[in-house]
Amino acid sequence: MGIVRAVSGLSIMPEDVMTQSGMDSLTGVELKHRLERVYGINLPTSAAFEYPTVSALATFVHSKCEQR
Repeated sequence: MGIVRAVSGLSIMPEDVMTQSGMDSLTGVELKHRLERVYGINLPTSAAFEYPTVSALATFVHSKCEQR
């Protein structure tokens, strides 16, 4: 949640839908880029929308990290 908060400025809980909490497409792309830099992985541009909660996105990012 820390990266999501840092990028978006949103106060969000793990099961909150990020777009319903105020995240827009620009913030989604910024979040994607930050996650890629921090974890050294490649994510689809639409990752923040395909995995709409912090929990779902974290699970996806974790699976990508395990594939490295």
